[in-house]
Parts: sequence; C-alpha cells; structure tokens
Amino acid sequence: MPPDLTLNDWLLKEATNVVEINSLLNDTDELLSISKNTDSYSKVWMQNIFDALNKVNFESPKGGKWKEFQFRDIYELIRYNITYDRGIYNFLNEKGLINTGRCPITGDPVDKGCAYSFFGRSVEMSKKGLEIAKSEDPDYDEKFAERKKQAIKNNNGGCFGVLFFTILIMLTSGIVVI
Repeated sequence: MPPDLTLNDWLLKEATNVVEINSLLNDTDELLSISKNTDSYSKVWMQNIFDALNKVNFESPKGGKWKEFQFRDIYELIRYNITYDRGIYNFLNEKGLINTGRCPITGDPVDKGCAYSFFGRSVEMSKKGLEIAKSEDPDYDEKFAERKKQAIKNNNGGCFGVLFFTILIMLTSGIVVI
C-alpha cells in the first residue's frame, strides 16, 4: 500500500481496478465468442463462395484459384471482391451464396435492414457484423451517403437523356436516315 493513501482509499482503488479488469475480461470473452462463430461460419461461407467461383474458373484477383489465404480477412473479400465486382456478385447472388440468412462475419442471424452495400450490391449482416464491417472501413457511412447523392445526381437525365443524346449523334452524323 502506498504511504500517501489511507486503507479505505487503497481498497477503493483496488476495487475499481478489479471492476475494470472484469469488464476487460467480459469484453475479451465476447470477442472470443464472435471469433469462434466467425471462424466456423465465415470459413464455411467463404469456402462455398470459393468452390463456386473455382468450379466455373472465375480467376481470383490475385491470380489462379480462389483461396482463403489470398485475403487479409473476410472484410477484404466482401469489400473488394464480392460487392465491388458486379459479375462475381450477380453470379454468387443467383446461386444464393451471398445472403444466406446468417451474417458472414459473426455467424448470427441477419438483422432486418442491416447490410454492407457497395454500388447497390449488398451483403446482409447482423447489427454486430455491420458494426464490425464499418469499423474496418471507418468512412463507410460517409462514402455510402456520397455515392447515393452522386447516383441521384447522375440519374437526373436518366435513360431518356442518354437515348436523346445517342439519337442526336446518329442523326447529325448521317448514320440514321429518317
């Protein structure tokens, strides 16, 4: 016991330390529980995706067959491969391999309205899984809002604007004779 503390103050300080240690242990137990679920379900989820992609010879962005060790973690796979590449996303989504009713990060059932989205391609998650995904991509909310604003801005002319512009070019270049 430090000489400048009374016995009561010292006991109070030690009790506070014990409470903090217990809180840290509980947090660690929760993280380990997530890790256990993630390790088991995430590996199955990823392996099913890799098997489907390898079966039809979709080449991995790292070259060759799709393998778990090619990706730093599941977030990299979701962010930069599944949601980023429309062809891969559509292929896997048609096979029902992306949104399975369970969160690919935690293994828990998905929560309504919780999804990691990129260019309109979504991977459904639990609230905790989305929280973890966002923590891996701290600018997610900001980037998502910016992409949404940009998409709305870009769609002002819509298909009719593109069609009108295309017809105008064709008419002025003599491609189409009316």
